[in-house]
Amino acid sequence: MAELHIIGRLEGAQGFSERALFCKWTLQCGSGWRVVAGQTEGQTQVDLCQLVQDTATWCHPLDLLLACRGLQGWPRVVVQVYREDWYGRRDLCGYGVASVPSTPGHHQVTCHTWRPTGSFLEELRRQFVGGGPQLLTTDYIFSPSERFRLRTAPAGRVFLDLGIIMRGFDKHGVMT
Repeated sequence: MAELHIIGRLEGAQGFSERALFCKWTLQCGSGWRVVAGQTEGQTQVDLCQLVQDTATWCHPLDLLLACRGLQGWPRVVVQVYREDWYGRRDLCGYGVASVPSTPGHHQVTCHTWRPTGSFLEELRRQFVGGGPQLLTTDYIFSPSERFRLRTAPAGRVFLDLGIIMRGFDKHGVMT
């Protein structure tokens, strides 16, 4: 089996209108992939930015070893960015998906995020009280055929710093 080693970190986020941000992440891949070592999901700490629209810094480590039989279902990192207010309440700020690079080496990956929008009253409530629309299932995040039905707004960007090591792909007819 071919192996894909992902070493890196979830660096941070920029462009969000909130200050205290954290991120939940999940590695999503097809049925032909198997996790040999590492965690496939995690959560960063809360970073309290000095200014709104400032960069949140997380530097959350990622270290995964995957084995595969084919390229179908290439791994993707799914992110969900949340804010935490002074009362400990957590509200969604954005969803995003970034494909793991398919070439070996060092990569800077930018994941653009979006959030579902509601009616005028729901958006007004979100601004002053918190809360807002959230997805009931994360399937819509990486399914463009389903996501087109949603009303969304751009949210911000999440930055990943990834090192990719590939082994055995040439033995299975994949040139890297």
